[in-house]
Amino acid sequence: MSIYLKSLHILFEKLPDFKPYVDFYRFGNIIDFHLTEGMDLKQLNILLSDNVIYDISFDQSTSNTGIFIKAHDNSEAYMIEVCKKSNTTPESYMYELETIIHGICKGHHFLNLIYEKPIKTNNFRSSQVLFQLEGMLRMLPLRYEEFKSTHYDNISKTSWASCVFDTERYGSNYSDKEAAKQSIIMHFPWTQWFGFSLGKDNDGYEAVGVMMGWFCTAFDPLGRPYVRGDSFNGNVGCTILPGFSYSMLYEELKKENVNAKWFVYDPKSSIFKNIVKAAEKDCVVLVHVDDPYIKLALSIESNLKLFDYEFFTLAIVTPNFMTAAAKRILGTQFHFYL
Repeated sequence: MSIYLKSLHILFEKLPDFKPYVDFYRFGNIIDFHLTEGMDLKQLNILLSDNVIYDISFDQSTSNTGIFIKAHDNSEAYMIEVCKKSNTTPESYMYELETIIHGICKGHHFLNLIYEKPIKTNNFRSSQVLFQLEGMLRMLPLRYEEFKSTHYDNISKTSWASCVFDTERYGSNYSDKEAAKQSIIMHFPWTQWFGFSLGKDNDGYEAVGVMMGWFCTAFDPLGRPYVRGDSFNGNVGCTILPGFSYSMLYEELKKENVNAKWFVYDPKSSIFKNIVKAAEKDCVVLVHVDDPYIKLALSIESNLKLFDYEFFTLAIVTPNFMTAAAKRILGTQFHFYL
């Protein structure tokens, strides 16, 4: 093998009444932990538990990749680093990294797969390798059974770091790798047992930050998913359904085999930015709205008296996706277009 590996495995006591999308940062008392290093998976002896649902996150660089795997109920966690030797080509490293990921995860169920979105740098070769690594990660759900039903997402460094960084001590210099490590140790003291990183970038620690930052930015305090993602390029039709909960509409659409998703409004983006970020091709997107400022803006846009209702659901679709079943539930006309 042309790589080095390091792994920290920790078992935690299960927390009572644990809610995965609300209590994602909470871990129980430590039952046991093991730190191992080696040249291949056999030496690390990484064995995920049967009948356990996992989440996985990645922080990748050109020579070192951090992997964080945790049980969805926070009863178990792995911090892993995969570091390439100096004489290894990037292509060989990517092949071996993919082989290792599959070797660890094969036969298990992963609910969420999150990675740090690479940024362009002045070094063309480094940027090329990072985007090739991203491409490899994006192909995992297509190549391997363990990721077939996995929710797949990415997050920028500034987004996850804004949730994890100890800004009082280190400021907002999110490129400071040691500050990132110490901030993560502050939030999750058990990570300090991982010790020194195999590379200079503390990727094992940052993989923890990627996952925890994603949970923090992707869900509201009640565990409901925020509107996130890239802006949709195309026509968007919007229907306002006062008094109907998004969860009820979601179930009705599912009964009719209509592809649907539900979100809550993200206060970090503007009203119409939320709409174009939520819109998806071939999918009805339901957004819960109870904010008075949004009610005012959409009352003007739609000419409806929305202040008479405590909340409403905004149904967002691409016009060519309005099937007969969707029209029966949502109505036949849009209240406004974008």
